[in-house]
Amino acid sequence: MKIVNGWLQQSSPIRYMHWLGRSFLRFIAAWALVCLVLLFVVLSLCFSNTQEQLARDFDRSFALYPMEVREVKELVNQRLYILSQSQVIQDYVQHPNDSHFSNIGQALITLAGKFQLSGDFYYADAKIQRTIGIVEKNEKYQLKDSLPDGLSTQRFSQGVDRSVDRFHFQSRQNNVPADYLFISVPVMDRSDQLSGWVINVFSMPQLARIFRLTESHELVQRAAVLTPYGMYAGPRGQLTRTIVQQHFPLSDLKQALSDVMKLTHYQSYSMRIGFAGTLFINRALVEQHYDVAFLYMPYSLILKHMEGWLIGSVLIDCFAFILGTIYIRQYLATKARQHELLISVSVQKALFESNIVMIVIDYKGIIRQANQYSLNYFNLHQDELIGTHIEQILAFAPSIKYIVKRTQLENGWFGEVEVSHGQQTVYLKFSSTPVYDKNQLIFCVLSGVDMQKQNDVEFKLTQRANTDPLTGLYNRRYLEEQIIRELKQCERSHQALSLVLFDIDSFKKINDQHGHYVGDQILVGLSKLTLEQIRGNDIVARWGGEEFVLLLPATNLEEAEQIALNLQQKIADLIWDNGVKYTCSFGVSCWQPSISASELFQQADDMLYAAKSAGRNQVFCWKTSRQQSV
Repeated sequence: MKIVNGWLQQSSPIRYMHWLGRSFLRFIAAWALVCLVLLFVVLSLCFSNTQEQLARDFDRSFALYPMEVREVKELVNQRLYILSQSQVIQDYVQHPNDSHFSNIGQALITLAGKFQLSGDFYYADAKIQRTIGIVEKNEKYQLKDSLPDGLSTQRFSQGVDRSVDRFHFQSRQNNVPADYLFISVPVMDRSDQLSGWVINVFSMPQLARIFRLTESHELVQRAAVLTPYGMYAGPRGQLTRTIVQQHFPLSDLKQALSDVMKLTHYQSYSMRIGFAGTLFINRALVEQHYDVAFLYMPYSLILKHMEGWLIGSVLIDCFAFILGTIYIRQYLATKARQHELLISVSVQKALFESNIVMIVIDYKGIIRQANQYSLNYFNLHQDELIGTHIEQILAFAPSIKYIVKRTQLENGWFGEVEVSHGQQTVYLKFSSTPVYDKNQLIFCVLSGVDMQKQNDVEFKLTQRANTDPLTGLYNRRYLEEQIIRELKQCERSHQALSLVLFDIDSFKKINDQHGHYVGDQILVGLSKLTLEQIRGNDIVARWGGEEFVLLLPATNLEEAEQIALNLQQKIADLIWDNGVKYTCSFGVSCWQPSISASELFQQADDMLYAAKSAGRNQVFCWKTSRQQSV
């Protein structure tokens, strides 16, 4: 009846908001997932596009690399030739003495500032036994009377080609990439004999500043170039150089270049380096050989370049999420109201057509509507009810006037009612639900259930819950309740209580040999036999599988033992209709003060286990002083 009361009232705001809240969260979670997926797709496309743009910039710029190399070489050769023809150097060539030699350094500093030279400059005699030079530090030149760090005179002389002007790379140690680039120009005396060398020395960072590999300042700093003579990198290109060294054997430059060419097939190539970035590879033909440019592009750099897209995409996605949230909320609110109305109508219709007495009256007691079950229950017709006062047809105790008054005062009424119609008198569990219009009571919905029928249904449900469906005996649930009840009775009255636990010996073997149908028939037959042997106040239940329990109130251990022995003998002597003969083992325990139901059952279970261990078909009892077979 409370269900009827709830659904026939106006829509509950709490229930409505609860339903709306759960649906709203589900839709918002789905919409948030959609927005995140869209954001991921957009950012992935932006990321890929930015990466391709940077790669194209790198490829386009490196295409000019061979021309830049030639221009730089020609420019450096021109400057070196000018230096070789300077007055100071020519004075030393004509008159080689210490005074003229020391003036060469100051002259080189002056000429470097005048011609905006780059790199380090040295003058060496013909045998490269005596050198003087200037080094570039912080965009200024300083005198230096020794060779570059780590270079011996022998290695320095090996880096100077006495016959041809060209690039020369020299490393500090054998079998490592080059650290320096040498460009040399010979100095001839008046008789056209070699008198010395003017040499331009570039470290790898200096060389990287000369050759612009990309149009982006940040990218050129990260790039590196591999040549047949060595490898040079930008100021921030050490990471690129390290990545290249991990994948190509730079100790053998020719082999490294060969591996790169095979990998790239003489075209641009990109190599993914784990989850951190991508290594771009490009090549260019320079003076009969290929130079290869590398650019390691970490994903953080790509994200930095797409910073605008990133912020814009996130803002647009958030805006779409907010708009979607507003729309979803409005949609769900409308849907929830429609849902509430549909449920209310459907529930009212279902309840009105259910198997309960339901009559609608106004506040004066005039019948407005009655369901079909009410008509059949009282053997009435719809025509003789509508518009008639209810008490002209049915007699109520308490009266309808009392019920309507209590309904209005208490916003509903529930109780037992005696209803009479002719010679028929029934007792109903009755409820009256008010229906208001602008706070005025206009209808009362009377609904009732036959108490006798309800009691019958409840009894059947209880029986079903407490009975084993196969044997018809009580089940484990019911027995556990009865054991607790009997133990409380024993504690109050100090009367005896015994428990017998028994099961069929080798029951699995019977099932395997004769089938489960025969096994079920044996369980049913054993249940009937046990019911025939017990007393009226004894309780027998199927504990589970082939195990059964006898609960014997007001029975001491000796009496329980005798009951178990009698039952054991009956089972052992009987040959069943299906031709199967079997036995049972028994465990008996008796309640003692201060022991619990679980302990009482455990004692019987221990005795059953002992009977099984002793050969089956036996009765074992729990003695307080010791365990003993009977």
